[in-house]
Amino acid sequence: MDEKGGEKIQLRITGTHYPVGEAEPVTTVQETEASFFRKGEACYWLYEEVTEGMPKPTKARIKHKGNVLELVRHSGNMIFDEKMPYRAEYRTPFGTMLLDIVTRSVERSVTPEGNVQVKVCYTLENEGRAVGEYELYICGN
Repeated sequence: MDEKGGEKIQLRITGTHYPVGEAEPVTTVQETEASFFRKGEACYWLYEEVTEGMPKPTKARIKHKGNVLELVRHSGNMIFDEKMPYRAEYRTPFGTMLLDIVTRSVERSVTPEGNVQVKVCYTLENEGRAVGEYELYICGN
């Protein structure tokens, strides 16, 4: 892959949650300006996000390399790795909850226009019990 440096893009992060025992999925969409660059086989998206209760936006970073996606943000870090589960602290208004991220797949593709997309499918578990099934789509253009 060619190295790109700090290219300004429009980042779209779509999360779909399929709650256990519920028929309808819940989808959230976040759109923001980001800097995109490649370093070797890794792709990075750097952006700011508005967090409820925070006086100003906070920095966030997404890194994809191979079958691993890292999401680093104020609310907590998440690592999606097909080879091993990742335990994360999930901050809620009621306190911190420990969740295991069990990743089924991490796939990167490039659109005909040259934009990088990543799709992640995973399950969140609390004390060995599934909280829900999730899909995360990241696309910059």
